[in-house]
Amino acid sequence: MRKGLPLRDYRAYVDLTPDRKGTDVHWHSTFTAKIPGTGWFYRRFLGRFLGRMVESLVAGASRGAP
Repeated sequence: MRKGLPLRDYRAYVDLTPDRKGTDVHWHSTFTAKIPGTGWFYRRFLGRFLGRMVESLVAGASRGAP
């Protein structure tokens, strides 16, 4: 996230919490849009993108290492 998107001050935090079925993943981030009025778009875009990424990571971890 350091290059490519018109964002400043991007910070992400990932909290992993054990639960009865495995691990709960909570990914939260903050940023400032370089172009005023576009923050809502990037919040939605990043939410969907990161959600798919985490789902893929979880699916891969569930299959286990070869």
